[in-house]
Amino acid sequence: MSALTPPKISIITPSLNQGEFLEDTIKSVLDQNYPNLEYMIFDGGSTDNSVEIIKKYEKHLSFWISEKDDGQTDAINKGFNRATGEIVNWLNSDDFYYPNALNYISQAYLKHPDAGLYLGNGSIADKKGNFVRPYSQGVGFDYSALLYGQCYLLQPSVFINRKAIQKIGQLDNSLHYMMDVDYWLRIGQKFDAVVMDECLAGYRWYEGIKTASGAFERWAEMLKIVRRYTDKQITPGLLVEFFLALKNDKVQQDLGMDIKQFAEQAHKLSFDVMQKTLNLKSNIPVGKGIHFIPDKNKLYHNIADRPI
Repeated sequence: MSALTPPKISIITPSLNQGEFLEDTIKSVLDQNYPNLEYMIFDGGSTDNSVEIIKKYEKHLSFWISEKDDGQTDAINKGFNRATGEIVNWLNSDDFYYPNALNYISQAYLKHPDAGLYLGNGSIADKKGNFVRPYSQGVGFDYSALLYGQCYLLQPSVFINRKAIQKIGQLDNSLHYMMDVDYWLRIGQKFDAVVMDECLAGYRWYEGIKTASGAFERWAEMLKIVRRYTDKQITPGLLVEFFLALKNDKVQQDLGMDIKQFAEQAHKLSFDVMQKTLNLKSNIPVGKGIHFIPDKNKLYHNIADRPI
């Protein structure tokens, strides 16, 4: 690898019946115009217009397939098996990258080639992809904060060194909601993390997304993960997430109890106490990790035309 040949970045998009968003996701990757890109799409056998969209861009893809799989984690693991890039990430089919995200990550890798994670900030977007707010007020990485607190990382903005994948292995296919947090904990035990306060990716938040609808199924996976890495019965983050799950409308319907006000108050109180206990700022371990500032005048670009 030379200054003229930036590190290869492998991006994996798992998808199932996400034709409403898929084209925006694909274009956000290709429009990076990054010259050493390996982009793969693993569709789980969609019955909407997803395959038609994928075929529209297939000449720009390194690999794609549409077949029944065992879910999102399985699809990502298939991508890990095929990925040849020095840097790897998955981008869900309703999320998207902001311009130059891959350039900034490649710079961080070249500066710190032995780190395990390279992560940035991002945005919460509405269903149409419009900016709503920054994901977080600052960035940082701290293993203890991730284990004992809430998840503070924005998944599409967290890139993985292939060295870490080779050492750690694949995602846990038994996890449906929290496979990313489990994986980052496994990497964080053995590798450093490089952090940059740059808006790398947009995360669509709308009714029906998996994170919003998981409630206690998601909480149960958090508990499972915490028990893997500590003998504590409960953590501050688990307590906060318990009350957050209680705020879910479906949970309250199942309970048949009007506990909305109680859940709101308990969630706020437990969150505030967690901040003080774990020394966090707006849920973020600000200042932790290896900080990096990209050179925005030093960008790699693909000089070949890419008509679409």
